[in-house]
Amino acid sequence: LDFPNEMIIIARLGRDGVPVTDSATVSKLQAVIDDEVRGHGILRKAFGIPYVELVIYGDELGKQGLIEYFDRDNLQRYPFTEFEFDGNTHGTLSDPIVFNIVTTNDAPLWRLETSSKVH
Repeated sequence: LDFPNEMIIIARLGRDGVPVTDSATVSKLQAVIDDEVRGHGILRKAFGIPYVELVIYGDELGKQGLIEYFDRDNLQRYPFTEFEFDGNTHGTLSDPIVFNIVTTNDAPLWRLETSSKVH
């Protein structure tokens, strides 16, 4: 196997604080290690509550990666946060990692923020 290890992020994706619940937009959330996409956001639902599962595949623990939003319409990448690939699960259904797209009046320029750092 090229990528024998997995790291999972349980998250919520928002736009201006409103949860994003369409799978096409959620799938634009991605994890990159060594300039290679190693995982995409997948919209899931548990107990009637939508959340994002981001499974990141890797070969070596300790490598640095980047979680970003890739806008395929204009081929722009918007970084959220760096992370260290550790093979653990981050976030829970009751306390997800929150990625929030903050738009401005100067659209299509977006500012991106995350509520807590992925270690």
